[in-house]
Amino acid sequence: MRKLLLILFISPLFVSGQDGPFYFTHNNIQREFYFHIPNNLPANSPIVYVLHGWGGSGSSIMSSTAFNILSDQNNFAVCYPTGLIGSSGMTEWDVSGFSDIDFIKDLNDSLWSEYQFDLNRVFATGFSYGAEMSYHLANCQNTNIFAAIAPLGGGMWDFINNGWPIICSPTTNISVFVLNGTNDNEFNYNGGYYPGVGNYLSVDSIVSFWTDYNSCSVNNSYTLPDINNDNILTEVIKYNN
Repeated sequence: MRKLLLILFISPLFVSGQDGPFYFTHNNIQREFYFHIPNNLPANSPIVYVLHGWGGSGSSIMSSTAFNILSDQNNFAVCYPTGLIGSSGMTEWDVSGFSDIDFIKDLNDSLWSEYQFDLNRVFATGFSYGAEMSYHLANCQNTNIFAAIAPLGGGMWDFINNGWPIICSPTTNISVFVLNGTNDNEFNYNGGYYPGVGNYLSVDSIVSFWTDYNSCSVNNSYTLPDINNDNILTEVIKYNN
């Protein structure tokens, strides 16, 4: 089963230029990010943070997605931060602590001070480990930075239910666009154990977590037409409140 990619449609005075790499010092560590803005983007425009998977980088997720094109077509800024090298020797996100939450928050503050983005339209999406970081940003954003997240193909750890809401104390509702496939060999749709990290929730449990948190109920469900006749169906379930 495949699901839909979220596209943010916004209306069109920054000047676009080199996409990076750029660097931002946080906690005395030089952090890398890539950044793209359309030509003549006005103040109070949205910004989307796109988070890479395990072992990736801001450059790799920028190159493997079409967000720069979407940014130009729909007039929003897009930022691609890079995680730090972890104990595995690969880039990782801190999905159990606050270091990367603070990094992205401070990076957002810095970009806002220069470009005056709309603080009510700050969004995050990510793939795999980046999806997990998107969940973490939403759950632990004490300053309520993000209006919505769109995690793709990643899981949410079960320890989120064992202290995170108490430690993080989220204080606002947040829209969540969950995208997972039933034939995913990396993160099983029905949940499981990820070596070296721990147990992760099933997609149904993830959806239940967020619908309960946001006090939502099913509004509509349907299956999209199989337009390319590959017998792979896309099921959509919408929850509203």
